Amino acid sequence: IGENVYETGLRAENLAKVLSQHFSHLEVLTFPKENPRIAAAPLAAMCRHADFVMYASTARGKLSELEVELALSAFTQNKPALHLALWNPYHAMQIGQPALLSYGFRQPSLQALARVLAGEPILGKLPIDIR
Repeated sequence: IGENVYETGLRAENLAKVLSQHFSHLEVLTFPKENPRIAAAPLAAMCRHADFVMYASTARGKLSELEVELALSAFTQNKPALHLALWNPYHAMQIGQPALLSYGFRQPSLQALARVLAGEPILGKLPIDIR
């Protein structure tokens, strides 16, 4: 059975649109799933002048080793960083860094994510143990 449109993942432009409503200086870096290494140098350059780094994983399936490698590089840039696991909560286990999980990326989930990142308290409890 093939994947439907919702299962193809979140487009970076959609996430950026929601987050930019709360964070006016947001910069977005995307990369092709087949070649995450292409983003390594631009990521390091963006981090030099960033106050905070967010790495968003939006795929349904397991992250590739190269995707995990790129994600981990975001946490070694001497900046505060957060992983946004926006669909698959197990991505947080793969990356093993501070993460915010949303279990989806439809508009209400993205709006809640943006509000939490802007300082609202997090409500809810994970139905799984991801230690």
